[in-house]
Amino acid sequence: MGRLRNALGIRLIDVGATLAVVTVVELNVATAGGPGATPLNPLAYVLGGILALPVLFRRKWPLQVLLACTVLLFVYYSAGYRRNISPAPLLSLPLYDAALAGYLAVAIVIPAVYMTIGLFVVGATTHPKPIDLVNDFLPSVVVLALAIMLGDTVRSRRALAAETADRLRLAEEEREAETARRLAEERLRIARELHDTVAHSMATITVQAGSALHLPAGD
Repeated sequence: MGRLRNALGIRLIDVGATLAVVTVVELNVATAGGPGATPLNPLAYVLGGILALPVLFRRKWPLQVLLACTVLLFVYYSAGYRRNISPAPLLSLPLYDAALAGYLAVAIVIPAVYMTIGLFVVGATTHPKPIDLVNDFLPSVVVLALAIMLGDTVRSRRALAAETADRLRLAEEEREAETARRLAEERLRIARELHDTVAHSMATITVQAGSALHLPAGD
């Protein structure tokens, strides 16, 4: 079981996050309604809980999790179950993960399409006042936008931290290379001086020995 969980990239924090999303979605299901929605029943709760199951795999497949939640939510809306539930409780965490993984364009397009369709459907079916429509949709828009911005900000900071670490590593490598170069030059200088000293000493010894050979035997 542990190997399967590791293979799927499921962490304990992902299990907790999934349970939290399920809880919020179920609360939304219990309190939402909408024109033409079917009466609240156990099936609505079961399907609402299923919506959040892809969140378990958020670590390994962030983009696929976002797409899966998007499709499941669309099916849930199409089936007529609690059409007025906000997409924010379900999509906020997948949007954050997708933006964090670098899929910023997809993370922006999906909620934009959902909110646009929602505005059109609600406006066409209930004919609310514009201010009421804004009040209904603004919290969800803000939550979804914050999730995307937070994910992109964290990604940017991590990229900056990684770049800074690389620069520090390169600077350290250059410093070590410069130290090694200076050490090699110092060793070469010492070797040259030692060679010159030895050569001079040998030449002196040779000259003195040669001179001694030419001295008279008595001297």
